[in-house]
Amino acid sequence: MGKNKIKLSFVNDGEAFTVPHMTVKSQELLFKDMVEIEKKYKQETPEFMRELNKYMLMRVLQSVDDSVALDDINNMHPDDFVELLTLINNRGRELTKSDDGNFRKKKKQKKK
Repeated sequence: MGKNKIKLSFVNDGEAFTVPHMTVKSQELLFKDMVEIEKKYKQETPEFMRELNKYMLMRVLQSVDDSVALDDINNMHPDDFVELLTLINNRGRELTKSDDGNFRKKKKQKKK
């Protein structure tokens, strides 16, 4: 199995799939979910953030298999949950931070 492919018993009938990443579409769905989460938990609380992460993972995995439900996420092993969140958060970006440091401060050139 390639390094970008994983298997989860509840996704894609247990077949290997490429790890998806967060998209604008899945983020918009997540914003709608936030309205429901806010009815149960105050924003900025640990409970709110945990629920938000569960919904985020569900929405992203639904791009592979639309049958993924919140119960599937709740029944994951905690280490798998954290690892998958990390994989998703680190994938899909096209723009990266510059290695140039603070762009407002020009680097001093060495005098020869």
